[in-house]
This record gives sequence, structure tokens and C-alpha cells, in this order.
Amino acid sequence: MRFAVVRLLTEMRSMLACRRGAVAIIFTFAATMLVLAIGTGIDLWQAYAMKARLQSALDAAALAIASTDRTQYTTAQLNARTKAYFTANYPTLALGTPDSSTPKLSYGATPNIIDVTGTASVPTTFMRIIGVNQLTVTAIREANAAWPYINFYLLLDSSPSMAIAATGAGVTTMVNNTQQQCDSPHTNCGCGFACHEVNPAADSLGNPGGEDNYQLARNLGVTLRIDLLQQAAANLMTTAQTTENNNSIANEYGMAIYTFDTALNTIYPLGFDLTAAATAASNIQLLRGILK
Repeated sequence: MRFAVVRLLTEMRSMLACRRGAVAIIFTFAATMLVLAIGTGIDLWQAYAMKARLQSALDAAALAIASTDRTQYTTAQLNARTKAYFTANYPTLALGTPDSSTPKLSYGATPNIIDVTGTASVPTTFMRIIGVNQLTVTAIREANAAWPYINFYLLLDSSPSMAIAATGAGVTTMVNNTQQQCDSPHTNCGCGFACHEVNPAADSLGNPGGEDNYQLARNLGVTLRIDLLQQAAANLMTTAQTTENNNSIANEYGMAIYTFDTALNTIYPLGFDLTAAATAASNIQLLRGILK
């Protein structure tokens, strides 16, 4: 009987020792996993903080380029400007290291969509246990540049002052072709104006065929101020249309054209058909019936 009790106690002690060993192994494994999980969390938090800083710096660069008149800069200058704004918001002492291609400037479906992309890496501490030596994140930030939707209202001079020849050579041509012999001491009575006249014969300039000075200028091929005005206004419409096409934006610019002489004249009311506006601008005429 005593032998049986001693044997039972021995077996119980052995079982308890085995259980304690198993618990120790389980505890050690669990503690290791817990430390690894906490360490991984710390490493991931660093990567998250780095990405937040990266996104903030990319945002600053994208907004800077979106608010820049990019027509005044070369591609190299825009890239340098992007880099400067990024660096100012992501200093070298900040968590993580951007790669050499960061930031990268690009454009979206239309030129007003500014995309700035960047990549940065941070070394790990605890995740090295599982062979992960660094964490790398990539971010892209986008900004929309506001399109300059503009309505142009042109008020143009169509008074007789615009009938003067546009160049010195043109004035000379008009004077030479409107001379007549005058009483002494005058040597000539040439006229550099190309005005419409109700009664051309009354000016005593001796125009061939009795034509008025405006028609004479046209026959002689003299460029007048009104011609340059027409051309400049039409060119504005063409430039606006080209800009709209390049930007892939419809109705970006509206145009209204008026002239003034003895009254205010509507040449083209505010509208978005730039081709029609250009045609209207090219047909601007001088005031008729000035000289009688």
C-alpha cells in the first residue's frame, strides 16, 4: 500500500514538471510574438508618419505649380520649382528618405491637372527579425489649376483718326497721290487721310476718277490704322480659340466687340463663337460720310 502511494506521488510530480515546462514554452513563444507585434506596430507607425509627411510635402509642391503661370517657365524651371517647394516642406532631418526621383511632376488628362509623385523609405527596427530591413511608401498628390475663364469686352476706335495711313511710307504715298497745284507760296495740297467723303470733288485734291480718299488708299494698297485694328482684334480671337483647343476646354473665353465714333456700335454681342467674333472683327469699318 505504501509503495503504491509513493508511486502515485512520483508520477504526479513528474506530470506537474512537464506542464510547467510546456507553460514556459508557450509563455516564451507568446512573449516573443507580442514583442514582435508591438515592434511591427512601431515600424508601421513610422512608415505611416513618413507617408503623411510625404503627402504634405507633395501637396505643397502641387499647389505651388497649380498657382504658377506655367507659360512663363521652361520644363526644367518648373521641375526645379517643384523640387524647391517639396524640399522646403520635407527637410533632410524629417523621418524617412525620399528617393532621387522625388518629386516627379506630371499632368493629368488636361494640362490644368497637376500631379506630383514621390517615394520615400524608412529603415525598420523590429521587423528586421523577419527579414524586412526597410519600408517604402509612394504617394501621388493632385491639384487643379483654375482655368482663366474670361469675358473680353473690346471697345475699339472707328473714328476718322483711324483713317490715317499706318506707316510713314503709307502717309507719303497718300500725299504724293492727292496733290494739285496750289496758289503760291504753297507747293502742294496732298492729304495723308483716307476718309470717306460724300462729295470727293469738293476737296479739290484732284483724285483720279473723282474717288474719295478711302477708295484711293485701297487702290494704292496703303495700310491704314483701321486695318491694323481689324487684324489685332481678329488675332485675339484666333489666339483665344487656339488656347481653348490646347486646353480642351469649351467656352473658356467670351468675346464682345464694340466700336465708337459718333455713337456706340455693337459689332459682336457677348458670345463664345470665336470664329464668328473673328469674322466680325475683320469687318470693322470706318465712319462714313465725314467730309461734305
